[in-house]
Amino acid sequence: MAEHLLELNNLTTGFHTERGDAIAVQGVSFHVDAGEIIALVGESGCGKSVTSQSIMRLYDEKRTAWYEGEVLFEGRNLLALPEKEMRQIRGGQIAMVFQDSLSSLNPVFTCGDQIMESIRIHQHLPKNEARKNAVEMLRLVGIPDPEERFSQYPHELSGGMRQRVMIACALSCHPKLLIADEPTTALDVTIQAQIMELIVKLNKELNMGVILITHDLSVVAETCSRVAVMYLGQVVEEADVAALYSHPCHPYTKGLLKSIPRVSGGRREELYIIEGTVPLLSQIPKGCRFCPRCPYAIPACSEQSPELIAMPSGHKVRCLRAAELQEEV
Repeated sequence: MAEHLLELNNLTTGFHTERGDAIAVQGVSFHVDAGEIIALVGESGCGKSVTSQSIMRLYDEKRTAWYEGEVLFEGRNLLALPEKEMRQIRGGQIAMVFQDSLSSLNPVFTCGDQIMESIRIHQHLPKNEARKNAVEMLRLVGIPDPEERFSQYPHELSGGMRQRVMIACALSCHPKLLIADEPTTALDVTIQAQIMELIVKLNKELNMGVILITHDLSVVAETCSRVAVMYLGQVVEEADVAALYSHPCHPYTKGLLKSIPRVSGGRREELYIIEGTVPLLSQIPKGCRFCPRCPYAIPACSEQSPELIAMPSGHKVRCLRAAELQEEV
């Protein structure tokens, strides 16, 4: 079987705190192939962003964070690489689009300078060549008058334009893997659709692997081939999009899908709400982490911590009752 572009094996990320270590991500495993878009979904606080930033090792490993497991990128374990080699991979082979473009872009540098910086660091081009490539990247992401926008500062652009500049920065060195962390946050629905259309277009044209982190399950259905559902630092279900939407196995996945607003026969149905909230990392329950909020919980769920197991249907599920719950439509 061909090697995956990216493969996570039991990735665990912890942070040193005054009250001891807090484990934000535990035992996360999934893979991404070239030309594939995979989604990470779940409520806020479930570990999606920590997982993505751990792939790129963005945390301070000397003072703040520690990692376990493997992050294999084209067969190389990124967690074992020296920092000098990791810097060449960040931005060059793996790029990331962050949630908030206004805080992610440097306000004292022009948009063009910020795109050029990545090009000059990773491709070692002279300034005039880097400028030409940066303008071309602005044109590629659909920004009108790219020569003029090149010299503008982030605050002079709209939210949608800034997000396109972020994508241009990320794609400037033609990465093999793009991590898009809620790239349409705080944008209006028209701009959201344009940004997602752009990511899908570039994914196909560049044969680039994409990890899409989002709360919008309708976007996942339209753009992704597979989806991994996270809850409290763990992957609780992974499957092809069609299989997961038609026959979800995990109670948390069922709850997420039921919470999508629907209109039936011209009348709006009452919005389903998953009871409770995601607990703090210092309050992780014993046994199944979703047990206190789960309508299907049995006494064993509060004692046994389920493993992520493969189902005959192709799903991977972390639930003691997965087989019987899959039969429910």
